Amino acid sequence: MVLPLLKVGSLFIKSVAKPFSKQIKIQASKSPVFHGYIVKMARIWYKLDLRLSKFTGDTTRKPVELNVNAAIDLGAEMVSEVFLLSVAVGLLIIENKRSSAKDQKKEEALNKRFSDLESTVQLQQEQIKNLESIILNNDKNNNNNNNRNNNGIGLGELKKLKEKSMNPYISISSLEYNNNNKGLFI
Repeated sequence: MVLPLLKVGSLFIKSVAKPFSKQIKIQASKSPVFHGYIVKMARIWYKLDLRLSKFTGDTTRKPVELNVNAAIDLGAEMVSEVFLLSVAVGLLIIENKRSSAKDQKKEEALNKRFSDLESTVQLQQEQIKNLESIILNNDKNNNNNNNRNNNGIGLGELKKLKEKSMNPYISISSLEYNNNNKGLFI
């Protein structure tokens, strides 16, 4: 929902900038203070335009000196276009920063999730080692690795239990050790 509103907002700002651009053009063409700057800028632009057209092979344009009124009009047009371009570039920069911040938050969330999963796996591996040692101690105490007493589990069943633990629905962490019967229960 945020993305369409931002895009509509940027289009709105561009639309509002156009009348401002026209006003800048009118004020620049009427202001005697800007005439000197605008005329110089327009004449430089005009000469550059002629050179580029000559470079591209356009021989139809004849180099003519730009009069003051035409230079003022061209300069005012350039000022208004620079204003519109700066608004558009500013909006692009803002959108780019917002997008990169959003991507950075996603990456941080993924890194945190990965770190949490790594610590969970490490904890589960430690639990598996503890359970294996408990089972081995239990079997040594019973001196009978292959026989079951009451509800206990032998070493042979440990391998089966480890195979079952690969099933995502059966977890070794859900096993309980029973001190009374010296056995392991699921």
